[in-house]
Amino acid sequence: MTRKEKKNGRHWGKRAAAGLLAGILALGAPAAVLADTTTTLTTKIPSVHTVDLDIGANGSVVIDGTRYRGEAKVEVGRLMEQTYQLDPDGGYRGESVSYDGEDVTDEAAGGSYQAPALNEDGITLSVRFRWVPVYVPDPTPSPTPEPVPEGYPDGSIRNPDGSIETPNGTIIREDGTIVLPDGTELSPDEEGNRPSIDKDNTVTDCSGTVIDRDGNLILPGEDPDSTRDDIRVEKWEGKKAPSYDPDTVSALTKEGNRVVYPDGTALEPDAGSLVERDGTVTEPDGTVYRTDGSVQAADGSFLVPGTPVLDGDGSGTRGN
Repeated sequence: MTRKEKKNGRHWGKRAAAGLLAGILALGAPAAVLADTTTTLTTKIPSVHTVDLDIGANGSVVIDGTRYRGEAKVEVGRLMEQTYQLDPDGGYRGESVSYDGEDVTDEAAGGSYQAPALNEDGITLSVRFRWVPVYVPDPTPSPTPEPVPEGYPDGSIRNPDGSIETPNGTIIREDGTIVLPDGTELSPDEEGNRPSIDKDNTVTDCSGTVIDRDGNLILPGEDPDSTRDDIRVEKWEGKKAPSYDPDTVSALTKEGNRVVYPDGTALEPDAGSLVERDGTVTEPDGTVYRTDGSVQAADGSFLVPGTPVLDGDGSGTRGN
């Protein structure tokens, strides 16, 4: 019997009782007889009503913080508008919801259903859940990188931006710029000349400076066509290679680095020393070492006098 039929039944009973009383009065029955046959009826109004829960598999219903699964009964305050929270298991969602035999799926589309004020027992809330397939798109295939041209170090790769990266981290950009592993950028010069790299991962800057795969530097001397006055700045016993400044064609030493002069003598300056292409070395405290063998203090005084290391034809001896 639906809620409407139940209500209609109660109204019919009241109308029948009223009709019977009117008939008795119409027949002229004595008032005393009526008084003797009067019955007093009392009704107790409940404070709560019971709602039957019929919850399908793969989900639950939460009522005032309590979770219910399967079949259960729950008490709801009389004339209360109870809210039922639908909580499907992972991969499922609510399929249908009915309340007192009426489909209220649309009202519960947001994940909860608020029932009207309750004034009777025998109401059933029915909930069903269904599996929702998860669509996983096929992964987008990675584009096949273009092959690395001949002449680059073995093991070099081409990056998505078109640059080429060598095994030691040197990057050759499409515009000709070469980026050393420490981030130093060697750019083409104003005449369009580009820095170069060979299969041994040795880089040659436009100035003529050479940086090998381990970071050792060779600063070119005054004569670009000769190596007799080149200055070598080596990693030596240090953990880090010297850094190179392409703008000034100079080097900055790290701990354990050394400077090797054309005559084979070597200097192990303090970390942070500036090495210029003419061989002059300036330590952080201002002490200056020159190619003539002299050592000059920061105040300008000479700690060690010297004699020229090189003469006009490249020969000569280092002073004391």
